[in-house]
Amino acid sequence: VDPELLELALAELAAQLQPVRWGVIERSEPVENLELTVHVPDAAELRLLATFFPVRTPGGEISGVGGIIVDVTELVETREALRVSEARLGAIVEHAPVAIFAKDASGRVVLANARLGEALGHGAEDIIGQHGDALTSPEIHAPHLAHDAIVLAEHRTIEVEEVVPAEDGPHTFLTVKFPLP
Repeated sequence: VDPELLELALAELAAQLQPVRWGVIERSEPVENLELTVHVPDAAELRLLATFFPVRTPGGEISGVGGIIVDVTELVETREALRVSEARLGAIVEHAPVAIFAKDASGRVVLANARLGEALGHGAEDIIGQHGDALTSPEIHAPHLAHDAIVLAEHRTIEVEEVVPAEDGPHTFLTVKFPLP
């Protein structure tokens, strides 16, 4: 950002913050994590996070207001991009016509869509946080666990047929398992 344009924008910001500074003096309390937006001419807007606090003399009287202002523009933009990306991925996972799940290294389900819930006869929210042995019998869970072990040990994708219990009898699924970073 051009330093002269930034200086103009910050001068406008200083005028806007005058009531905040007076409030700090009147209440004798800090104002923390104040989110600000500054429009810089011919540039993108800046997103700032500010904290103002009373500055005291050795006798405890307020002699002024101190402040810290941090430019969090990049952080805010990154968080928004992440939120959009997560929403897109969530929509894909939830509306996919197949069962999708992810497990952590201990075998605990950390992501499950509604199709997986339907296949296992549970709600997806009931599956998250569970280990496979809590969702299926030991004889059904053992091959799943063995397949997971191959993926973790060899760091490669595998395609296997896995049996899942259902109300109308066991169903066999072609499962693609791969390591997640």
